[in-house]
Amino acid sequence: QRGETLAHGAASLTALHAGDAEASVDHALEALELTRVSRSVVFAQTAHYYAARALLALRDEDRARSHVEAGVALCRQHSMSFLGGALLALAARLEPDAAEARLSEGEAVIRGPALSFNRLWFRENAIEAALEGGRPDEALRHARALREETAEAPFAWATLMADRGEALALAARGQGAIDRLRAARDAARACGLALSLPALEAALSR
Repeated sequence: QRGETLAHGAASLTALHAGDAEASVDHALEALELTRVSRSVVFAQTAHYYAARALLALRDEDRARSHVEAGVALCRQHSMSFLGGALLALAARLEPDAAEARLSEGEAVIRGPALSFNRLWFRENAIEAALEGGRPDEALRHARALREETAEAPFAWATLMADRGEALALAARGQGAIDRLRAARDAARACGLALSLPALEAALSR
């Protein structure tokens, strides 16, 4: 069951970034159902995260919020180190009025003994929360933090997320960045990361 849960989780995340949010939701909910049998808390946290990401992509914010709340509650009951920071950053995207507090708490979590994907997904969602909330300086700070935190062992996804975040933040500040936007768009296309494209294409069209 744990192997099947991991497979559904991986399929959910892959489908999300490929632009198929409906399939991503289906896989996330399958994973969540399996955790009811296995009683794995960390897999349940992750399944709630995947479901919320996909539902947010589908603009089903009420259902996304319910999964975030459930995931955060599990983290608070057990440990924030596994996925608490990422879930709090995702909560910031769904609760604009509380975004600053959510991100502040989440950043404190990832500065402690947090797992790597907790840190990476925190930065990814923090960049989005800042951009969506009209705070380009904060988006730029999180993008640069992501780059710095992966500098010793850079890899394509983190580099692209940092490049994309920096380009979008600079564009939002009115600093042009056309070449950087185009480069990030082309890299996202080459990697099949359809989820990353709409904001880049919108910025390039302005």
